[in-house]
Amino acid sequence: MIESLREKFVPIAVDQHVHRRLKNAEGELFAKVLKQAGRDLGGRSQGVYIFDPAGKLLAFSNTSDAGHVKRLMAKALTGFESAAADSVPVAAKVASPPAGTTIVTVTSKVLGGYEKVDGRNTEMHAASLGRDHLWIRGDEAAALAKGLVPATLTQRLVRYHLIDNTRGEPPFWRSEELREAKLELKDGRLSGRIELRSSDGEREYVAELFGQLVTDGGKLTRFDLVANGEFQGESRYTRGAPPGKYPFAVSFRVTAPTCAADRVIPGGARGNLARYLR
Repeated sequence: MIESLREKFVPIAVDQHVHRRLKNAEGELFAKVLKQAGRDLGGRSQGVYIFDPAGKLLAFSNTSDAGHVKRLMAKALTGFESAAADSVPVAAKVASPPAGTTIVTVTSKVLGGYEKVDGRNTEMHAASLGRDHLWIRGDEAAALAKGLVPATLTQRLVRYHLIDNTRGEPPFWRSEELREAKLELKDGRLSGRIELRSSDGEREYVAELFGQLVTDGGKLTRFDLVANGEFQGESRYTRGAPPGKYPFAVSFRVTAPTCAADRVIPGGARGNLARYLR
C-alpha cells in the first residue's frame, strides 16, 4: 500500500476546515471534488478522496480503515484515464508561524482500557496516536529562559492540547473547565498538575506534568514535557473511548521544521490564530 501510494499517487493531506472556506482556485478544486462525493461546503467533509488532475472524483469514503483505503486505491486506478487533463492552477499555501515562534510536536496516546471494549475498531484505537503542534510565542520563550512560565502558555497548552484526539476531533476545554492548571519551572525542570472537568461532569482529565527545558540565547532548544493521568469521557466526534477512567498521556517536544507538515497550524488555532496565541 505504501509503495503504491509512493509510485502511483500523489498523497495530499489538507485541513478540510480550512479548504472548504478558501475562495481561490484551490478552494474551487476542493469544492468540485466534494460535490461529486455528494457533499458541499456547508458541512463536514472529512474523508479519503481520490481524484485526477482535473478534479474528477475516482473514489471516496470517510474511513480510517487501511484495508478500505487500499480497496479505494484499486478502484481509483481501474477508473483512471491517463489522458492529458487541463491544468488546474493551485496556489498551495501553508500557514506560517509568526516570527520567533517555537514549534513543539504534540503526541497523545491512550495507554490502556481498550481490553474492556468489544468492537472492530478497538485494536485500531488502542494503537492510535493523536498528533498536533503547540506554538510558543517568542516572548514566552524569552520568559522561560528567565525561569518563568507565562500564564498564557499554560492556558494554551492545557486548553488546546490536553485533549484525547486519538479517535477524532474533540472539543477544546473552556476556560471555566480548568479546575486547576499549574506549571512551574525550577532549575530547568518543569512540573505541575492539571484538573479539567466539563460543566456536565461527563468529560475530565486529571494529570501530573513533568519535563525538562533548555534554552540558548533566549531561545528554546529543548522543551520535553509529559502529562500523564486519567481521562474520562468522549465527545460527538470521538466515540469509542474506553469505559470509565482510562490512562492517558500527552507528550511535547521541540521540533526543528524540515518540511511543510512541521508547520501545520495547531488544531486550536484554526479560524482564529489570534485567539489561540493570546
